[in-house]
Amino acid sequence: MTNECNKHVSIECARQVGANIFEGGASVTNACFHELVSVGKICHDLFFNSSISSKPNVNKSKALAKNAQVWSLYVLQLQFLSHLLSQFQP
Repeated sequence: MTNECNKHVSIECARQVGANIFEGGASVTNACFHELVSVGKICHDLFFNSSISSKPNVNKSKALAKNAQVWSLYVLQLQFLSHLLSQFQP
């Protein structure tokens, strides 16, 4: 499953998301939001679990909470953008 997820998310997007979760608030582009949400929550969680396993000094409960918060934010932003775009279509 991880290989399938990797095919659809760029390295740059993975870096943006990792920095946002683990380094506190780094910005993530709209294109990256779309990439991540389009592969789904399962892939997002796989990426997170893979990342956190290589970061022994990270507070795992805080990182897990931030991960959930970030995912919800991504989904809300994409829903908002989709709604906004639908307003301009005939």
